[in-house]
Amino acid sequence: MRIEVVKEATNELLDNGSAVASCKQVQEKVVDDYDMRVGSKLINYVMRKEMNLVYRMTKKVAPRANSERCLVLRQQYALSLLAQLELGKRIINVDETWLNETNF
Repeated sequence: MRIEVVKEATNELLDNGSAVASCKQVQEKVVDDYDMRVGSKLINYVMRKEMNLVYRMTKKVAPRANSERCLVLRQQYALSLLAQLELGKRIINVDETWLNETNF
């Protein structure tokens, strides 16, 4: 019973697109949805053994958008687009930055 409740709460958190960063998140979800208290050892057991989930440390990544290499590449791309415009070609720019914000 308690294992199934922890599984359901964890799956709901993951289905909603939120990262499960701690046991406390799952504990709060179980208390809110099922009015039941569960220990962190049980949550760790269920996530690791029953659901094959693991925590992974994230690393900070330096933004590269304005590195010298990126600036030169953008300039070269802009120059190639201007050359294509001079030849009378039509350029269609598709903005794909919104794709990571949707939930398919």
